[in-house]
Amino acid sequence: MSLHHTLSNIRRGIAWLAAALVTCFAGLIIFDLARLGWPALALLANALLLPMWIVAVFYLTKPDLSYPPLEPYFAPRRWERDGAIYLRCGVLHIQALIFALGRRRPRGFRIRREESFLTQMEHETRAAEAAHVVCLIAVMMLAVYAVAMGSVSGAVWLVGTGLVFQGYAVVLQRYHRPRWRHALRLLHHARTARHFRTTHDNNAGNGLASATP
Repeated sequence: MSLHHTLSNIRRGIAWLAAALVTCFAGLIIFDLARLGWPALALLANALLLPMWIVAVFYLTKPDLSYPPLEPYFAPRRWERDGAIYLRCGVLHIQALIFALGRRRPRGFRIRREESFLTQMEHETRAAEAAHVVCLIAVMMLAVYAVAMGSVSGAVWLVGTGLVFQGYAVVLQRYHRPRWRHALRLLHHARTARHFRTTHDNNAGNGLASATP
């Protein structure tokens, strides 16, 4: 085993250890906040603590969301491709609300017809969806804990706020991903057609030159 590979494994192990420590710390904070009541815990966990936690974990571990076994999950279903079901769920209204609350793209952001840009945007939808799915799973586990503690209303608060903060964010990413993938396909088709025309014109020009006495 090479030194580089060994050091890479050590760094990966340290990153996962740090992510585990961050997870334990976040868990302690969440359980400590339970004394404020389930409604306050549900709001703080979904709006602040869980998003901060998962951003830290993803930053440390850098998961490979292009891993082939994950593709069946991230690939848009046939009924998702036109986005109609998500539009009926009000996904664009939620997006407008997020922008109204100040969550905007960086200054100077513009959509570019470049493969690297479109690929990056498609990957960002994967990262955002994965983060919110993990947060939603964590919320459901907290809801189970609330029921075990005898608080059905606490579980309702957790599930309700989880669906609002995390569920709609997942829906938003699943609405946008087919659009980025479609733009990528159009770009690839345009390049293929342009290459075909160029090759055809070159062949035609070469044939004409060879036929000229």
